[in-house]
Amino acid sequence: MTNEQIKHECEIQYANIKAAELRLVELRAMCKHENIFHGNWSWRIGSIQPAIICSDCGNIIKYIE
Repeated sequence: MTNEQIKHECEIQYANIKAAELRLVELRAMCKHENIFHGNWSWRIGSIQPAIICSDCGNIIKYIE
C-alpha cells in the first residue's frame, strides 16, 4: 500500500469508529438497563472502581461507594 492509500483507509476506519460510537450512545439511551451486574468499571487506564453495569448495553449505571 502507498502512504496515500494507508491515509485514506485510516480516514475510513476513523469514520466507522465515530459512527459506531454515535450508535452506541443511541442504543444506551434506549436501553432500560433491566439486566445488571456488579463489576469493576475502568474509567481510565490504571483506574478501576466497583460499579453497577448494564449487561445488555455495557453502560455504567452507578459507582458503588
